[in-house]
Amino acid sequence: MGKSSTKTVPTKEFSLYRSQNVVGTDNDKERNVVHRTGTTDHSVFYHVPSHFDHLKASLAEKINEVFPFGVGLGLTSSANSDGTTIEISLIDQSACEKAISVPIITGGHSFYASPAVHPDQALLKVNLSKLPIWQLDKLRHSLLNNFSRYGVVREISIYLDDWSGCWFTGNGHLYIERPNHASKQYETLTYKIDLEDGNTFCLGTWSKMGKHCVYCKASDHYRKECTKAPEEKRRCFTCGNKGHIARNCHRAITDSNTSSKRRRDSTQNPKVSTVATPVAIEQATPLIEPTAPIEAISETEDVNRPNGQVDAAFDTIVQVEVPEVLEVPEIHETPATSAPSHPSTVDSTPLQGEPSNIQ
Repeated sequence: MGKSSTKTVPTKEFSLYRSQNVVGTDNDKERNVVHRTGTTDHSVFYHVPSHFDHLKASLAEKINEVFPFGVGLGLTSSANSDGTTIEISLIDQSACEKAISVPIITGGHSFYASPAVHPDQALLKVNLSKLPIWQLDKLRHSLLNNFSRYGVVREISIYLDDWSGCWFTGNGHLYIERPNHASKQYETLTYKIDLEDGNTFCLGTWSKMGKHCVYCKASDHYRKECTKAPEEKRRCFTCGNKGHIARNCHRAITDSNTSSKRRRDSTQNPKVSTVATPVAIEQATPLIEPTAPIEAISETEDVNRPNGQVDAAFDTIVQVEVPEVLEVPEIHETPATSAPSHPSTVDSTPLQGEPSNIQ
């Protein structure tokens, strides 16, 4: 059972019936009505729409003038996006009836009080669908007669179309209250409500209603448990089972999520061989340290200048530029015909038949 509801009549909603217990003798369908359980035995509710927030203080003062301290026992309020709801606790039932019948006028606007549902009563909002398209008087009479066996009907409203706001759509809602400890035994509310001898019906849903079958309209099982529903002959292309199609397949959703997770993990933490380069560098053949003769040359001679004392026959070999040791990026195999890296490695023994000019 719902605890409370604040109701403002919009342009696309039409109040078909309101109990005199709710609005007194004034059946103004444009006035705001609050359906809520009170905190005391004698409470009423005032609703201040959000666009009248600036009138809340003056309204409280006006209420105090009509119900001075001793007649008015307390005030509490709660606010939401629709506005502020004020609960006034009064001394007795006659004070409540006065509040319901006589509006409080402030700022050029009339504020009506709505009676609170007694704490011993349970309040229930029932959403209606598949209502017959009848004359309004006939529909009102039928709904009152058939829902009175479930509780006391406080209000019935029907919804109008979204285009013009003039045409009945076959949907609506109503509020009923029933004692928590009923002196009168009410029937248990069902999903399917008969309206005319079982030939016409409407459907009702409410908060925490429990099981109901959308196929046979029973209130003790779900559609998948219904023995009257035709057997599903189609098979799911994903798992091969009956009862659903591929787009609703749980396995397809699970597999898709798993695949997406794998792709996401691969994107966020790609498992590529990013360590291949450092590993290759670590495992590469270490650079050969310069030999002692090269170090001696670097200290005593200019390797970029050819040695003028070498015989002409060796000029070409001696004048080859030797790169700096620190700039050698890689170690390559030395070709068999490469020249010695330093004149000191050249055999100073003269060739046979040639004079020795090297000193």
